[in-house]
Amino acid sequence: MNQRPIFILGAHKSGTTMLRNLLSGHPELFVVPFEAHFFEHIDRTVHYEYRKQRSKGLRLPETEPNFLNWIKTENEAVDPMGDTFVTAKLNVDTFQHSFRISEEDTAKTVFEKYMNGIHESLGSGKLSNDLRVVEKSVENAEFATELAKMFPEARFVHIVRNPYANFVSLRKYKSIGVGYPLLNRMVNTFKNSYHYLFENPKRIQHYKIVRYEDILTDTEKVMRALADFLQIPFSEVLLTPDHLGESWAGNSTTGNSFKGLSSSNLDSWKHEIHPHEVKCVNVLAKNVFRSFNYEMLDSRFEHVKKNTEESIVRHIFNRVFLHLFLHW
Repeated sequence: MNQRPIFILGAHKSGTTMLRNLLSGHPELFVVPFEAHFFEHIDRTVHYEYRKQRSKGLRLPETEPNFLNWIKTENEAVDPMGDTFVTAKLNVDTFQHSFRISEEDTAKTVFEKYMNGIHESLGSGKLSNDLRVVEKSVENAEFATELAKMFPEARFVHIVRNPYANFVSLRKYKSIGVGYPLLNRMVNTFKNSYHYLFENPKRIQHYKIVRYEDILTDTEKVMRALADFLQIPFSEVLLTPDHLGESWAGNSTTGNSFKGLSSSNLDSWKHEIHPHEVKCVNVLAKNVFRSFNYEMLDSRFEHVKKNTEESIVRHIFNRVFLHLFLHW
């Protein structure tokens, strides 16, 4: 495998899939078309809230079924509001034949085998050393320093989005089918992401932070700068998101499909955010507002009122949590 992979980092609904799909059509890149969740599969403890797990103490060879099960899951799953999907596009038998973990393997060699297995399962043959892998998984930020040790020449791109917009988008996504989500899980998600947003650049040399809004409003300028950072030639294909050779229709929680990029919904959060969420985000993302030039709103409000999509039990739990969070 090429030793200069590219890792895209960021919280759920921050724009990571959009950026991955902007890179997808570039001829020098192999963009993994779904979240690979490598560290989860090799049985690492994961703290990122919506992928949280505790290690079972497995040896690397014992984790092999985790990878196969994930490929099977991705090959069957349909979630248009989540990550872009690869339903029926993966050859599970090909992956199973290609991917084997031996006693001599390290985390790095398993990662390399995993990327090759995905490439082969997509019908593209053995992964060429001429292609640089692009991978994004939401929990990768907490493993970025390990990835940098595995691949010293890797490049890391961390997307940050207006905290209010990101909070609303994730809340809407996590509300689908269940009603208003648990606030503690929302808060823990962003705590994790913001922690590594500030800590990783101190420890990793090739680390770039990009604002989601800048990609949408000044696409060519941002993508030219990003191409320079990634050390790939700029191409017009970097201006239009692509998924497995087809135009990407987006995974916006508005439910609207679109071709290419659109900035029309950048401010839609202003009409959808709840007063208690403003207060919560102001405490949670104070450094993000300051460091990335986002405007902080006034947060004086009465936060006892129940949201229409919130059950009574969940409302009580969320307000107790909010009180403790704001006064800790």
